[in-house]
Amino acid sequence: MSNRYPGGVVRKNQLVPTTSSASGMWTMDQSAQATKSDIWPYANIAMPISQSLRFRASNTNYLTRTYGAPTNNKVWTWSAWVKRGSLSLADANHLFMASPTDVSGNPSTYGRLVFETDGTLRYQSALSSVATESFTSSAVYRDPSAWYHIVLYMDAVNTTVRGYVNGTEITYASRTNPTNTNTAINGSGNYHRIGLFRSAELRPFDGYMADVNFIDGQALDPSYFGQTSAITGVWEPKQYSGTYGTNGWHLEFKDTTVGQDTSGNNNDWTPNNFSTANDYTNDLVKDVPTQWAPRDGTTPRGNYCVLNAVDQKGTFLAGGNLIYGSTSPAGSGAGNNIGIRSSIGVTTGKWYVEFTKLATTTNGQTPKVGTNDIVLGSYNGYLALTTGGNALPNSNSIDMGYDYEQRVGVKIGSTGTSQSATGISFTTNDVLAYALDCDSKTLIVYKNGSQIGSTISWSETTPGTALHFFFSQTSSWDGPCWAANFGQQPFKYTIPSGYKQICTTNLPAPTIGATVSTAANKYFDATLITATAATQVITNVGGFQPDFVWLKSRTNANNPTIYDAIRGVNTILYPALTNAEAVGSAQLTAFNSNGFTLGASENANDQNGEASVGWQWNAGGSTVTNTSGTISSQVRANPTAGFSIVTYTGTGANATVGHGLGVAPSMVIVKSRVNAYDWVVYNSSIGNTKKLYLNLTSAEVVDSTAWNNTSPTSSTFSLGSNVGVNQSSSTYVAYCWTPIAGYSAFGNYTGNGSTDGPFVYTGFRPKWLFVKKSSGTSYWQCLDTSRSPYNLAGEDLIFDLADAEKTIAGGFNQVDILSNGFKIRNTNCNDSGGTYIFGAFAEAPFKNAIAR
Repeated sequence: MSNRYPGGVVRKNQLVPTTSSASGMWTMDQSAQATKSDIWPYANIAMPISQSLRFRASNTNYLTRTYGAPTNNKVWTWSAWVKRGSLSLADANHLFMASPTDVSGNPSTYGRLVFETDGTLRYQSALSSVATESFTSSAVYRDPSAWYHIVLYMDAVNTTVRGYVNGTEITYASRTNPTNTNTAINGSGNYHRIGLFRSAELRPFDGYMADVNFIDGQALDPSYFGQTSAITGVWEPKQYSGTYGTNGWHLEFKDTTVGQDTSGNNNDWTPNNFSTANDYTNDLVKDVPTQWAPRDGTTPRGNYCVLNAVDQKGTFLAGGNLIYGSTSPAGSGAGNNIGIRSSIGVTTGKWYVEFTKLATTTNGQTPKVGTNDIVLGSYNGYLALTTGGNALPNSNSIDMGYDYEQRVGVKIGSTGTSQSATGISFTTNDVLAYALDCDSKTLIVYKNGSQIGSTISWSETTPGTALHFFFSQTSSWDGPCWAANFGQQPFKYTIPSGYKQICTTNLPAPTIGATVSTAANKYFDATLITATAATQVITNVGGFQPDFVWLKSRTNANNPTIYDAIRGVNTILYPALTNAEAVGSAQLTAFNSNGFTLGASENANDQNGEASVGWQWNAGGSTVTNTSGTISSQVRANPTAGFSIVTYTGTGANATVGHGLGVAPSMVIVKSRVNAYDWVVYNSSIGNTKKLYLNLTSAEVVDSTAWNNTSPTSSTFSLGSNVGVNQSSSTYVAYCWTPIAGYSAFGNYTGNGSTDGPFVYTGFRPKWLFVKKSSGTSYWQCLDTSRSPYNLAGEDLIFDLADAEKTIAGGFNQVDILSNGFKIRNTNCNDSGGTYIFGAFAEAPFKNAIAR
């Protein structure tokens, strides 16, 4: 059932009126009341938010109010939902600030809440130039594609200041609690600002805010403003139902009265430089942290697509990441062929997007559409996929739109169609629009409401490949070029019938677990373990029976171990070694309905107090004989989760083996059970003519005898005569994975040798991630959010080494794990020009994810 405001279904003759039920039903009276009043009166039900307010740092948007006498200026709470825009401002992004006057110099008395330039969240306060209280988060918050909930809690009477993000108190890099003194925020006669520091030194906020509350006289934790959804398992807004105090207020941004207080106190705010025009300049947008569709069929609400500021050269974005080609740093050396993609990639459905020309510039690119992980340029007058700046047309490449010479065209590998139209030019306020149909594989291009050329079509690409709207760059530019509108603002032209705005509400439900993001935990989990050197039962979060368990010590240099349900308990393989399987008596002794049991001799449990982690996969729970291949196999498969375990006996001759997934696997790991051979890895990114070794750091190796130069099919994977995968009469085990939308992803990226490394789109917020350089020597490195609960994530473990965990300070790989993928943040796993493969499993699909 889609989310409808204020309820999906209404019953007429409900004998006992309730505000909620297991099926989410409301009475007619309740529905009428909420619709008529445009309110959400039920504190225990997720609150649909109507609009957010966009703050454009380039336009210096902010709100101001001078406070009266407070209920208690030592005790107060500020709460807001925040979506970040530009991450490249030269100074801090100010969310909330107060000082006695709007001074032009540095105020001696102030309080402020800011995102620092490194992404940390900081609160700072001073009275008469004497610092009073402050905190700085250990985590960095630099996800521009989803929403954060931020609460600032002040109780100077009880000498406590706290910060919360998404319902959880932050970890502090530093904190100084207040003494029992007054604060600048909530001070009588003090000048308060939202989105700005002060008039002389602006330090403006760029991004969006929604459902902003200030409570005078009470220090409240996040549970008053949000809750964990029983449906999605993530933090969501809740209607605040308490009192506000004298200076309290609530900004909902419901209409063009931008600063209207809806708390009942009439503590309205004065807006500065905001636009409510019915066009792309509108700062009252439908981009909100709740997903719902109005009953009147108007614009759906949800987390809307923007341009992705963590893509390479995202510094050229502004205006809440809807303006491409910012005035700063205009013309600076950007390098060629750098793509800036949309934050949401689409694989199915029909989508409409508009781009408005902001100025007639001699440089800069027009928007396009293309495949995931694109770096683009021109090729023979058309657009084609390129790598490292070299034009390399490719059968899986799609690139639709305009090149910098103003030719409209499309080239889709060797099987697509191409067309061009010369003489197309744009001037200020012209609108370039795309109607993209992923299902029928067509694209219609419009200029000012009229179609340009004929409808473009193409043949099938790699299944599941996400298409992004993007900009590519071949030179620097001299000012803002285009304003993107994915539907969060009014479209200039009528959206074509059947097409939709790009927002999370319109995205299809994840194929795994429907709308319940916690379902990911029913198929994969990363469980932290503290060893006891005695038998202990390990329970996973999702309550599922694992069929495959990979154990790794975090504190000691112990070899990692692998167990699976086909080979049986106590039967060990070592992914860092060539050893044949060994059978013990006190290793992993049971696969339980909600976890597993460790014996005292297991490497991850043999020393009391040792920290370790158990990565667990659900392979369906039952083993069957599979005769799809030329070799009969024993298979335990979970097609829903895209994972299977396969055992077979080799023949020494070219052969095929059934895997039970129903879709071709992207990654297969094979190990001889009886011989000391290397672990052999197939990965679709390097192809069927090459292999990698799980237990070695070496680069990819060309070997036709591994996979018989044949890619897996929906039913089998192929083997050559290599003894590592197919020695006559030897027994083998294979672990097979295929990507599942919203749950798992496998692919590759190209390093750039920078701490501003590549962003990799997965379409979900990863919980577990591995990275391996395929073009050269490197370790197999792994991160998970159980061990790295916040960004910057850097607690690395290495698959192919008996080594302890690397800390964030000395970690090999450091990444930001984001709502829609991950961003490499150091030069490890990021050699310039190096090719890296990766695999990831979800914590939450992007449809439901909030920023981390």
